[in-house]
Amino acid sequence: MRSSVILIVSLAMITPVFAAPPELEIPQAAWEPIFFHPINWLSEKAGWTPLRQMDIPNDAIEVRVWWFGPLVPEGLRLRRAGDQWLGLYTDGFGVREVHPETGWNALWKRVEALGILTLPDSSTLPPSKVISHDGIAYVVEINDGKRYRTYCYANTEYETWPEAQKIIEIVKTLYGFGRE
Repeated sequence: MRSSVILIVSLAMITPVFAAPPELEIPQAAWEPIFFHPINWLSEKAGWTPLRQMDIPNDAIEVRVWWFGPLVPEGLRLRRAGDQWLGLYTDGFGVREVHPETGWNALWKRVEALGILTLPDSSTLPPSKVISHDGIAYVVEINDGKRYRTYCYANTEYETWPEAQKIIEIVKTLYGFGRE
């Protein structure tokens, strides 16, 4: 009897970590399976549970911004629980904690004002006029416990969409302190 109780309590503690949020917003776009293969690999290497599988408490939010450039992919993980922040950076060679010089609240206000939580996936925007396939791509993941969503922008330096300029500013703001 005692071992059954311990097993049930243990499962109750472990299971929520791997429970997905009730609403998943994942674009049916060509980029998604292509980019999530390295994202899942990098997450595993960093010891992070895939964000779309995590149960985030109601007073928390986690945002991950992935940068795909000419070398290795890089990831920045930001998590707020109440008024506590955690910032982690990985490039596949390790994980380190990061702290913005301006403070977390100022950083968050800046990227939130730029639309990090509300930008649409680029696949929903007017057709791209970009021919290059060698540019930089950014994938953003957001989980607030109620909803998980992800979106992607590629070759933004050549795009004319206003959203492309916003994601560039978001990434400059975040990676300006994350890559130091």
